Amino acid sequence: MGALLEGLYFLVPTQTVSILEKWFGVSDVTIVTWLMAGIATTGAIMIALVIAITVWQHYGFQIVRKKAVKTTEPPSPRYVESGTPIIPKNGEPIILTSKLLAGIDFFPSREDLPPLNTLLGSAKHSVDVLALSAEAIIFPYRPILTQLLREGKHLRFILSNPSSDELTSKLSDFASPVTNKKQREVALEALGVMKTQLSGVERGRLDIRTYDLLPIHNIVIIDSQSENAVLNVEFFVYGDKPRSWLSLRIHKNQQPALFKKYLDSYEFAHERSKEWGG
Repeated sequence: MGALLEGLYFLVPTQTVSILEKWFGVSDVTIVTWLMAGIATTGAIMIALVIAITVWQHYGFQIVRKKAVKTTEPPSPRYVESGTPIIPKNGEPIILTSKLLAGIDFFPSREDLPPLNTLLGSAKHSVDVLALSAEAIIFPYRPILTQLLREGKHLRFILSNPSSDELTSKLSDFASPVTNKKQREVALEALGVMKTQLSGVERGRLDIRTYDLLPIHNIVIIDSQSENAVLNVEFFVYGDKPRSWLSLRIHKNQQPALFKKYLDSYEFAHERSKEWGG
């Protein structure tokens, strides 16, 4: 106790101690006892708070709650790589992003695809197409295709052979208008007409071929040999219309292995295709 008194006198002036003795009518010993009790109580409270906070945080709670930020802005529609917003016709919520992985975009149907003129117009060297009939490219984007040929780009179309009765029979399982033999003939003839309207040099840049393989996908490749090549692969669905077929857009610089897998599939069909004579 004597040591505590000495410590008290060292920390608290003698005059202050005297004032406390007069106010409360107690001795030095009582004041020291009060001081010790205060220190002990304060320490116990601090320890209890530390334990409580540790337990609280351990179970994932937060001491300070963030205030919710209110906004009057409507939910953002999904944006695809072209920057074009996709707004559903029925107004129902849609997928927030088309990005599956780095370098892979997913589109649940053709209606969700950004305009093909953006993709075709980005070609710097070539456009390669493997399709049943490529109607969705040949007819609406003919001016762009012609312009690409006149600018020195190379276009290669590999389309299903309408002269193959066996293939036509197999295609009937898709229950799609593009599986119709006549419509596939019309698409090829449209390409042939476009070729005749080009100059000699330009005609040499348009390659039209047909295949007899059972189709499993449509493919469009932009600048296949470039590091920045882009490949769009569309998967067939039995009993459904082409506008509902889903597709992936694969960027070579981010997904080289997956890009090569579908490029090899395209080349497989090319090696087994024949030049179309019109």
